[in-house]
Amino acid sequence: MKNWRNFGLGLLLMGAWLGSAGADDATQSVSGKILQVGIGARPVGMGEAQAAASDDIYSLYWNPAGLSRLGQSQITLMHNAWFGQINSEYLAYAQPIAQGGFGIAFNYISFGQFQKYGIDSNNYPIASDEQFSPFTLVTTFGYSQMFAPQLSLGANLKLVSESVDTYNNLTAALDLGMQVLKVWNGLDLGLMVQNAGLPIQGYSLPLNVKAGAAYSFLPAADKNRFTAAVDMNLPIPTSQPYYANAGLEYWFVNTIAVRAGYKMSQLNSLGQLSGLTAGLGLRVLDYSLDYAYADYGVLGMTHRVSFTAGFGEAKRKNVKHSTRVAPKHMTSPAGGSSAGGVLVPRLSGLTMRAP
Repeated sequence: MKNWRNFGLGLLLMGAWLGSAGADDATQSVSGKILQVGIGARPVGMGEAQAAASDDIYSLYWNPAGLSRLGQSQITLMHNAWFGQINSEYLAYAQPIAQGGFGIAFNYISFGQFQKYGIDSNNYPIASDEQFSPFTLVTTFGYSQMFAPQLSLGANLKLVSESVDTYNNLTAALDLGMQVLKVWNGLDLGLMVQNAGLPIQGYSLPLNVKAGAAYSFLPAADKNRFTAAVDMNLPIPTSQPYYANAGLEYWFVNTIAVRAGYKMSQLNSLGQLSGLTAGLGLRVLDYSLDYAYADYGVLGMTHRVSFTAGFGEAKRKNVKHSTRVAPKHMTSPAGGSSAGGVLVPRLSGLTMRAP
């Protein structure tokens, strides 16, 4: 009996979601499309404009060069309730080292359960008593290094495996990233090549070149922080339309974050509201809880929730980082308290108060 891989719902939804990519949708596998599903509630809430803004554990997805900006080791969990029966679970760990950082991440995407079919003697489909649950697993290994006080380079190696009933496939892809920090005041620049790799069962991976800028400043005596970011994407082959992402983030007393963004690639394909994103964040001590909403027009809404915990401190010298504000509880590198005094830079790029 021949098995019929009946998970057309997932293909249909993802094909509609990526409709703005044009005819190239037909040349990408399910796993290829999965590589384009944004990871992390904070980045998604900012419209996925992260080429220059990424500076935490989610750099493992958005730009590996951002791993050099880690201020402490981090572990994160994310749940993404996507379309239909599709759900994504993400687990990652990242750690700073002397002049850079490294990490590992697992992204498991399940497509739900589907009925297995066979073919009778007249070549008509017949249902069996069996079901199958297709899934994709993306394992990412990331590393970055500071090559100058303001220049970070990084790379990701991604292993992409997919399983559909008795069919199993494996391929590899590479991300290359660069960030130039403090180009002018709070302006950072980023560049990334995503998903350079081998086809999977003859289907191409979504190769993309991304360039971005992020500007951060502290408008209220270092208690609040505002960031604006924008990315421009050039899919390859260049017959596909280029598109832009834009996002904003505002931190209130470094505890509560409000985010908004827009993914302009979806403007015409799924409705007027398609591409709109928003999110909230809460930071207590070294723990962060983030939520993001993303509108996909006629397909509906998706929701992401992520939890991140930090521990330990980076030990670096002569590395410039972003102006991220540190929680008040954190101590200075010398072990002083955060109460009173003048502001000094912390090696992670956070700012804090020394005695």
